[in-house]
Amino acid sequence: MASTILEAPAVAAAAGPLQFVQVRPGAAEAGRPYLGRPFSIADADPDTGRIVLVYRVVGPGTAQLAGLAPGTAVALLGPLGRPAPVRAAGDGPAPLWLAALGWQAVALRLLAARAVAAGVPVTVLLAAEGDDAAALADLWSTLLPRAPAAGAGAAGAAAAGEEGVRAAPVPGHLTVLPPRQVLSLLASAFGDRAGATGAAGSSGVGCGTGAPGRIAAVVPADGGLAAGDDPRVGGSGAAPGTTGPAPPPGSAGGPRPRLFAAGPPPFLRQVQRAVDGRPVDAFLVVDAYMPCGYGACLACAVPVRGGGGTRYVRACREGRWFAAGEVVL
Repeated sequence: MASTILEAPAVAAAAGPLQFVQVRPGAAEAGRPYLGRPFSIADADPDTGRIVLVYRVVGPGTAQLAGLAPGTAVALLGPLGRPAPVRAAGDGPAPLWLAALGWQAVALRLLAARAVAAGVPVTVLLAAEGDDAAALADLWSTLLPRAPAAGAGAAGAAAAGEEGVRAAPVPGHLTVLPPRQVLSLLASAFGDRAGATGAAGSSGVGCGTGAPGRIAAVVPADGGLAAGDDPRVGGSGAAPGTTGPAPPPGSAGGPRPRLFAAGPPPFLRQVQRAVDGRPVDAFLVVDAYMPCGYGACLACAVPVRGGGGTRYVRACREGRWFAAGEVVL
């Protein structure tokens, strides 16, 4: 896992949850990469003018980005995509549930950070195993306390999702568990099917005009993320603005919970089935090949239902997130 901090004041000031940037390292050099690479914004601080990108090194583009020295200029375009609202419309802070398979969890981190800062109850289900589970749990450690495993001792040292232990989602916490468990637990979290349908998201589109970027630092992934006012050193482990775990979603008289899920299409299709008809407003973060990032090339077209049929929209402009009952996967 690599983490890159970019000094980009205009992008940091405008960035919203679930938005991304296109980065082209070595813009003045010949050879690959020819096109920018899309990266989710894992953190953005308007005060410092910095954004944080967290990624795996999987090819020449990410390898070049991870190897750049501080002070290196890069070509940067963003923020791109439609920002997700931190709060749901209506009275009271609706509980926010986030579910992701593996590294797609990075896309949800800025939404979680903004929601925690706004006092919204946040619960995270992260499907990962082995080294990925440890690395991604560290990525979230400054935002939410880790849920103890079922049957853990008083110290709560056992990690959720360890072999032989069936983890359970704990409202207000981060639960890391094997992928084979996350969907059944996700379905059980929202109760019985009641014929409810997910609400469509807002229709506003956010797309910046681009701004220059400069590498501020290349650091371990958990070292570049702002901890906020509560770095969880010697603290109680409760999320900022709360006194403990949030009540279960769907409680009588409580606001209707929201769910954002990120992962590859097979995972998202299973999430669609798991939440279908349950009392939750569910949204899916859909990734597609994005050569340009702002809608001109049409390479990221995604089919959605509406108007009595199916139409295509651009994931980079009308997305990347869609109502679970709307997008066709």
